[in-house]
Amino acid sequence: MKRHSDSSKITLFQWIWRSYFKTSLVPLLVVEIALITTYFLSNQFANKENIKTIVQVAKDQLAHLAMRESVGINHQLNSIVNATAYLQKYSTVVMSGKNLLKRDDPKRFAFSPDGAYYTTRNALGDIDGSAVFYSGFVKIGEKEKEKALRTAALDPALKSVKQTFPLIAQTYFNSFDSLNRIYPYFDVISQYPAKMDIPSYNFYYEADAKHNPSRGTVWTDAYIDPAGQGWMTTCSAPVYNGDFLEGVVGVDITIETIVSEVKALEIPWKGYGILIDKNGTILALPSVGENDWGIKNMTASDYSEAIKKDTFRTDDYNLYLKKPEIATTLKNAQNGVEYTTLQKKSILAWATVPSTGWKLLVVVPTDTIFEPSNSLSARFNTIAWLMIGGMLVFYSIFFTMLYRQSRKMSLSLSKPLHNMDEMVSEIAAGRVISSQHEFFVKELDSTATGILEMGNQLESAKQAREIAAAELNKRTEQLQMVFDVSPSGYVLVNSQQEILLVNKAVSLITGLSMPQLLALNEQTLWAHLQNQASEPLTPFENQNELYRVDLVKPRLMSLLCCVRKIYLQNGDLLGKLYFLHDITKEEEANRIKAEFLMSATHELRTPLSTIHGYAELLNGGMIPAEMQPELIATIYQQTTWLVTMINELLDLSRIEERAGSDFVIEQCELGHVLSDAMAEFNVPQGREPIVYTPISSAIVLNLDKEKFKKALLNIVNNAYTYSPNGGAVSLNVHQNVEQQFVEIEVADCGLGLSEEDVSHVFDRFFRVDKSGNVPGVGLGLSLAKEIITLFDGEIRIESELGRGSRVFIRLKLKMPLTNVS
Repeated sequence: MKRHSDSSKITLFQWIWRSYFKTSLVPLLVVEIALITTYFLSNQFANKENIKTIVQVAKDQLAHLAMRESVGINHQLNSIVNATAYLQKYSTVVMSGKNLLKRDDPKRFAFSPDGAYYTTRNALGDIDGSAVFYSGFVKIGEKEKEKALRTAALDPALKSVKQTFPLIAQTYFNSFDSLNRIYPYFDVISQYPAKMDIPSYNFYYEADAKHNPSRGTVWTDAYIDPAGQGWMTTCSAPVYNGDFLEGVVGVDITIETIVSEVKALEIPWKGYGILIDKNGTILALPSVGENDWGIKNMTASDYSEAIKKDTFRTDDYNLYLKKPEIATTLKNAQNGVEYTTLQKKSILAWATVPSTGWKLLVVVPTDTIFEPSNSLSARFNTIAWLMIGGMLVFYSIFFTMLYRQSRKMSLSLSKPLHNMDEMVSEIAAGRVISSQHEFFVKELDSTATGILEMGNQLESAKQAREIAAAELNKRTEQLQMVFDVSPSGYVLVNSQQEILLVNKAVSLITGLSMPQLLALNEQTLWAHLQNQASEPLTPFENQNELYRVDLVKPRLMSLLCCVRKIYLQNGDLLGKLYFLHDITKEEEANRIKAEFLMSATHELRTPLSTIHGYAELLNGGMIPAEMQPELIATIYQQTTWLVTMINELLDLSRIEERAGSDFVIEQCELGHVLSDAMAEFNVPQGREPIVYTPISSAIVLNLDKEKFKKALLNIVNNAYTYSPNGGAVSLNVHQNVEQQFVEIEVADCGLGLSEEDVSHVFDRFFRVDKSGNVPGVGLGLSLAKEIITLFDGEIRIESELGRGSRVFIRLKLKMPLTNVS
């Protein structure tokens, strides 16, 4: 039979192939991989440095762009401020009565049902006329009508300003008494509320003396225009007649117009601009940036009804509130450049418009800035992957050629080696091999000759070894058989502390299998016993001394140990023989016997002492006649206790000694047995009968009826005895068909037990009441447990101190349950 190679060994071809691979291919591969890795790393480094340069250039360019565009916006806003100042001066002259060259046509005016005085059409022959609305908020009389007609002198200035500046949506004059003249013309009565209180709107009151004591031009926050132009901001200025505020002129710029201007900014790298006012409210945001800032419909407004009060931008349009992480930076710096994270990582550059305090923000996603550099890096990486592909093709061809050469060489050497392998296999199988061989390699031929000589020597050694092994195995088996018969443990170790022989008793003591024991040495065996012992072990040095060892694992056990040294005839130490004898049962028997005798002596001495003392008093005539009946009753009671105790002790002794051999086991129906037991039980005077509902199914058990009733009545009597204050005692039966058992429960409402008492309640002579006020000898539950155990049953108790106890008897069913009609 051929010998199989170990999985860790390799073939001759594998050895040659690996040698080629290590000496020629690996260095080449290392060099190639190093070159390609260097190429990749240099490309990454160059790309990283390039990106740094691009980022710096982009920051500088965006900062310059933001500054340049903010200057442009400032120029346009300054022009509007100047135009507003012009309107202010012009209106001051008109409202003072010095310029009345033009007067409106009264025929285009009418009253609304709510008392508003307004223009119903545009001026004749003047397509670009202005509209007039005199609110019904004030009473319109002849004086007010004349004032509405005289304000037509403002039209040339309103028209010229509107037509000069494309950013301006409309120009207007609002008086202190809610007169509005606005250019260009529109249907004011359909847009304005009839009783509109114009001075209550921000485009008026932000220019009054309280908000604008300097009487210059001011810019309002963004609001919804009552005139229907949507979201806008206004540059307004007060018109005074002396110190009296006649009204306010205003120039409106719609947010949509500002958005268009910002959107028209030429920002590289697919960036966009944002314009915010001094409070952070967004004035202009192109649609491309709405997702970044979480804002929709920058220019939309709702005109489902007339605008009756100020309607400003909500907090949703306040950039400082939506992005508090950048608010501090923007507030503290007039201009700058920072990284920020919106929908994407971006560069944010900003500059302040000096005339208004507004800020122009330029936002550019960083990935668009890095795109050219990353594209170039990707092309370089593609070149590297093409190089790797070419290298793989080259090495595939090279590996194929080398593989074929390795196989050819291995075949030329494997044949003689295979022949020698067959020779060795024949020797291993014990067969005689032929001495004829011829190999072309001198070293291989010499090796084959050595194999033949080794085979002859091994054959002779094999025969001698087989004879010696057979004799040794025979003696070992005989010795092991002798050892295994002994109930005590034996461990034989040699002078090198190796375990030569153990018996089965040692396996039971240590919890280890025989192979595990034989794999240990003397030191590790005693270390294992040390881990299982309750106290530290002392070395076994004296051959004439016995040692005691107490184990806690694998179970509680007491051992009696000794050691004997074994010597050869020449006096050399052969080894040691350890003796381990289990004395656990003897110890336990002695302990139980001592405890039993102590408890029995104590329990018997108490009633006997009472009987002896009272009898002595009666015998000496020292007790008056009227007290003698009470003493005789006490003697009778103590005698009864004594007889009961002796009977229960005899019952326990008889049951233990005979182990149930005197039980009359028969099939009994549990319901009948329980009914008979309840009938036999004498309920204590003044107590309620036991609560018991007869069971409705036939439960058949194999048991001794009388013994079972005795155990049950002991439990029931205990329930009454230990509930001296009364309370119900009940008996219940629980059936478990699936697990085939029945459980009988006796419950009371008495004294109850602590956890410590529950653990000792089945001990002999154990009394819950230590005062002696409750009668009993402490053997009833012990006797019940012995009887139930011999029925192959279980008994347990559940109790809570002061709340009663429940005793459970569990017995296996011997026949299936059947319904009882």
